[in-house]
Amino acid sequence: MLKFGTSDFWTFIFSPIFLSILFTWIYNNTNRSTLSAILFHFMCNFSGNFIPLTKQGRLYSLILIIILSMVVTLIFGPKTLTQNRRGYQMRSAEKGILRRFFGKGIYPSQISFWLDFPLRRLILSPQKLADRLHLKENLKVLEIGAGSGYFSVEVARRIPQGHLELFDIQQEMLEKARRKLEAAGLHNVGFTLGDAINLPFGENEFDVVFLVAVLGEVSDPEACLQGIYKILRPSGLLSITEQPGDPDFLPLPVVRSLAEKQGFEFVKNYGKKKNYTANFRKPIRIRQDPHQVRSGCLTDRG
Repeated sequence: MLKFGTSDFWTFIFSPIFLSILFTWIYNNTNRSTLSAILFHFMCNFSGNFIPLTKQGRLYSLILIIILSMVVTLIFGPKTLTQNRRGYQMRSAEKGILRRFFGKGIYPSQISFWLDFPLRRLILSPQKLADRLHLKENLKVLEIGAGSGYFSVEVARRIPQGHLELFDIQQEMLEKARRKLEAAGLHNVGFTLGDAINLPFGENEFDVVFLVAVLGEVSDPEACLQGIYKILRPSGLLSITEQPGDPDFLPLPVVRSLAEKQGFEFVKNYGKKKNYTANFRKPIRIRQDPHQVRSGCLTDRG
């Protein structure tokens, strides 16, 4: 018998409650498939054989069920736990979010919280990235594809007399970054919505431009780099970071080829093959138009 108030009693009470969340979500999001719910029930019973039937083992099982229920609710939203006339449209949208998360293309703003996962620091911390940018207090910096502002806070802190401009294609991401920076008490930041293949900034406007796991998402990386060359001042720094696990990952030789094709000079590489930062400089020398060189007529070009 279960004694009231014991850990076994509370495990018995709460396990069905949180399991019902998982059963409901599976049923609603598999076109009301009873078979899917049955298979999930079987897997619960089967996996339970690997956990000792001790007091501690039952507690671990409850904790795991609670975590899974929270993950499902946070990622897919509480609306997926009910059936209504918009249910099928919602499921289609959620499938699109998952495809964007695991596939190539723009990262979905709906699960931007994953970008702030604490263990991401093990791959590259904001402090380490800021060190690689060689920032000074009064520089004007552009972050392309800023997302939810994971790196932005640290960069803004390093340039108290300068300015950080966040550029992203998703308004939702810019709003998340804005709230994060305001919470940190940082006001030297601007926010611009747009596509990276058409940067709406002036010529020679920025001292530093950086992108983290973004260049591969851009529909036309060459056009993006061409635009960066225009808005970066001579001797300005372009920093491109690529990280492991990104479906749009670009190897260093590809990034070097793309950047050097636009006239950038490679400076230094940090990190490893699948987790690196490549720094480039816009040369101070006048960039020459190949057509004019062939014709024997040289004209100044910024």
